[in-house]
Order: sequence, then C-alpha cells, then structure tokens
Amino acid sequence: MTWFIGIPVKIRAFDEYIPRDKGIELIPPEMRHLTLVYLGDLRPEDEILDSFSEESFKPFLLGFTGVRAFPSLVKPRYLVTMPEDDTLIRRMRMKVLQILRGVRLKDKYEAYIPHVSLARIRKKANPELIRELSRIHKATKGLTVRVSITCLLLYRARGGHIEPIRRLWAWEEATPS
Repeated sequence: MTWFIGIPVKIRAFDEYIPRDKGIELIPPEMRHLTLVYLGDLRPEDEILDSFSEESFKPFLLGFTGVRAFPSLVKPRYLVTMPEDDTLIRRMRMKVLQILRGVRLKDKYEAYIPHVSLARIRKKANPELIRELSRIHKATKGLTVRVSITCLLLYRARGGHIEPIRRLWAWEEATPS
C-alpha cells in the first residue's frame, strides 16, 4: 500500500481517440488524477495533514492538451495528457512540499512530470502499436480541455486501484443569500 497527494482530474474528452482493442485499457475517470507528491508507504500524521486547511490554495482553471505515450513512444506504459502550462501545478507542488517538510518522503521519480494517466498500455511496443500511438497523438495535439481545480486529496493506492482517503483542501463556492 502506498500514499500520495493529488488532484482528481476526471477528463473524458480524450477517450474517444483511444482504441480499446490494441492492448490499451482505459483508466476509469473516477481514478484519474494528477499526482503532486508521492509519499511511498508512509502515511503522514494527522497533525501534518490538518495543516493543509490552514494553507491558502485558490481554485484555478488548468488546460490539458493532447494525448501522448508515457514515459516515451518507444517504451510506452500509459497514454497521458499533460498541462499546457504547468506553472500553477509546480507552485502548488512546492506549497505541498513546504507543508510536508518534516515528513520523510520516498519520491520514486527522478524528475517531476505533471500528467494525468488516461489509459494503461498492456503490451510491448512494436511498430503497429507505435503507429497507433503516433496517430492518437497527432489527432489530439490541438485539442485542449480546461478543468477547474478545486480540491486536493490524500490517496491510498493498492493492487492497481486508488482510493481518495481524505480531502486536504477544497474550495466551496459561497451560496447566494
């Protein structure tokens, strides 16, 4: 079982471009997310998690553009979409890291590359698969989907499934009086 802090991103607009019969399996929209910080097998203490409510995050719109193979076209494991501009995500990640500064992190990534996984690729790369992935990229490279970012969650991952465990920050729109 592992833990991470992320943002739910239930993008569906790219699904129509992703075939289901070439060793590619769609990730259910309710499991789609953008990971900000991978925590490994260590769940932060509640006192640290409580400090997120004191932090001032503001909601924002984030555009996601196109679909591409990840980590690369020659060794694809996922089809992902990436933010068109990741400046706000990187700032948000830095705020999260500041809050977690006392936590022993087990970041498994050499470089942080913000993305939302849309599909798993279940077969090894071959010329036919690479052509199909290139076709998907070309068909979607001009397509941008805007998503409202309004919450931050603590997730638990186990057995290939993720589960939101705790809302760390959420923006609630004021109701008119």
